[in-house]
Amino acid sequence: MKFFMPDWEDKVDPEFNFQNDKPAKGRDTARDVYAHEIFPLRPYDGVLISRAVVEKSKTNYQALQKKGAHAYLRLPPGFQVFGDCGAWSYVNETEPWYDTRDVLDYYAEIGVDYGASVDHLVVTSIYETQTVEEVMPDGSVVTKEHERKIVMPEDERKRRIQLSLDNADEFLNLHRKCGYSFVPVGVAQGWDPTTYAQSVSALLKMGYTYIALGGLARSPAEGILQVLQSVRETIDSITTCSSDVQIHLFGVAKLSLLSAMKKYQVSSIDSASYLRKAWLRSGQNYLGADGKWYAAVRVPQSYNYKVREYIATNGKSLTEVEAQERRCLETLEIYDREGLSANEFNEMLDQIVEYDTYLLRAGDDGQSLRDAKISSETYRRTLEAKPWKECSCEICRALGVHVLIFRGTNRNKRRGFHNTWTFCQRLKAH
Repeated sequence: MKFFMPDWEDKVDPEFNFQNDKPAKGRDTARDVYAHEIFPLRPYDGVLISRAVVEKSKTNYQALQKKGAHAYLRLPPGFQVFGDCGAWSYVNETEPWYDTRDVLDYYAEIGVDYGASVDHLVVTSIYETQTVEEVMPDGSVVTKEHERKIVMPEDERKRRIQLSLDNADEFLNLHRKCGYSFVPVGVAQGWDPTTYAQSVSALLKMGYTYIALGGLARSPAEGILQVLQSVRETIDSITTCSSDVQIHLFGVAKLSLLSAMKKYQVSSIDSASYLRKAWLRSGQNYLGADGKWYAAVRVPQSYNYKVREYIATNGKSLTEVEAQERRCLETLEIYDREGLSANEFNEMLDQIVEYDTYLLRAGDDGQSLRDAKISSETYRRTLEAKPWKECSCEICRALGVHVLIFRGTNRNKRRGFHNTWTFCQRLKAH
């Protein structure tokens, strides 16, 4: 099973000084590195490029067009590129942002290995923008836009499914007619096992041998299993050699589903969840070699503007805060190198919890430490287990305890790279 990492320009400074907490002198961001430039063993098999994502930066999009995807991403030999349109970006729109012929030419221009047809997501609800006029106290009228969440009616779901199928049909016909070299992938949409199976059946009859299931990224595991079973039964009933038909799951990479994905012959998956968990979860930031999740130890940067705002309201001086920040980091390093006595260990925990608590730092997941209810016992579990000591990846060997410190892009993204690498190794060993 191949694992593709969605590209969001996630890179780190290869020369960042973790002891001084500063980038290298004269740092050039052009030298920042991707995860695949750090690990000798692959952290993934390839990269998923969503057009709607890369187009957000005109500079990046132009560079992608000029260099081609493989060179732009600096991919080593053997890595592949999977292209799609990024349907989540236009899920609230009536129509997709792109037409089929333009997407085919775009895929050919950037040199993808696999290219997905233009689809439109079928979801439970979307947000509709409404323009309203408000009368102000002075009598003037101001026009404002408001977003309203609405349930997607069944007729709209059906329309989107058919639209996706019509696009897939045109996509494959033009691909054959014009002789594009990348592998065409037909995207199936649905809202339950039956509608997904119907979409897959239609794509098979068109002639697709690679089919991607879209819209499942936010579905519960049980729902995904039901869809996979229905889809596999449909493939088996239509084709004489079902193993020739490949299935891709957009946005789904759950450890709990690996056995089922193998059973239903899923060929490829993509997900950035293991990267994002490094800083978007309160208690699941580091995936250990034992398959367990550990909370990262939060030591906020005192120079962060959010922290400075909180300092002004909690009665602490900047000098006092900076001194405790240094103590927390230095003690963690000593613990990593030499260990601490039981009393010293407890004192370290008290320092860390106090530092984050009285700063009331608003985290990336929208919660402060206190709101997230991360206690000293949560940190105790992480620090006593020392999961970074059990990991053989280049990041854990180089950073030590710093990979478990929730603090800034260079630590947090490296922890995400580690998570992705760990997931990939478990996937390949499954």
